[in-house]
Amino acid sequence: MIYQIQTFFFICLIVVFTTSQGYVLAENKPTGLQQRILDGLTTTIFKHAYLVSIRKRFSEISAYEHYCSGSIYSANIILTTASCVRNTNPSNIKVITGTSYSSGAAQDGAMHTVREVALHTNDSIDIALLHLGTNITLNGFNTKAISLAKELPKTGKMGVVAGWGKNTEIGTISENLREINVPTMDQAACKAYYFWHSITDTEVCAGYVNGGVDACQGDAGSPLLVDGKVIGIVSWGYGCGRKYNPGVYTNVVRLVDWIEQNAAVTNEILM
Repeated sequence: MIYQIQTFFFICLIVVFTTSQGYVLAENKPTGLQQRILDGLTTTIFKHAYLVSIRKRFSEISAYEHYCSGSIYSANIILTTASCVRNTNPSNIKVITGTSYSSGAAQDGAMHTVREVALHTNDSIDIALLHLGTNITLNGFNTKAISLAKELPKTGKMGVVAGWGKNTEIGTISENLREINVPTMDQAACKAYYFWHSITDTEVCAGYVNGGVDACQGDAGSPLLVDGKVIGIVSWGYGCGRKYNPGVYTNVVRLVDWIEQNAAVTNEILM
């Protein structure tokens, strides 16, 4: 599952397909990796007011469509993954806050332009900050800022992920916001499952050994929260909800300093 769109998430009740076909949704990730939310329940933005829909267009005449998710770091900064926005002109990105839906049909939420994109200097670290052209009104109702965890939880601690990702590897983006609960995974175990691809200390894993519950394409960028604080961002995975293939998330705990420093620098440059 490669969650750039995916991530980090379309949560839904589904039958997990065992097809060998994968979906490359993130750059610098192995073929077959994809991000998504599977076997989840319908929810609303009022429960996940920190979440935003990141919509992109791929030409000057095409419509903006949901591509990834992100979380509100501050009134004018969105936290997401680099794979969601790398090599994309900011003018081709819109951020929608305060909505439970992935399309514009609902005509709710507020649209914000993106003025600047900050990426990590290490291309293998899947993280990005979006500086908005207009401030978000943080009303605590359907818009609020997230809190970053300063330490990782114990293995097995349950976390929550919400998003609009696909419900199957060959499905479509969900119109309704969905959520899942997944346990954090021991790093050594995750490395063993992904023996064919390096799992670094800037990544953490979450999910069930037997699969079935996961993020999917369209969920990339969604935050993984434990006890109400962000510990990770949906980044990538192999397939959606496959056995022995847990979700891989950007390790926010290891990158708190980068987030804080670059949010401050971005604000200084664009003020």
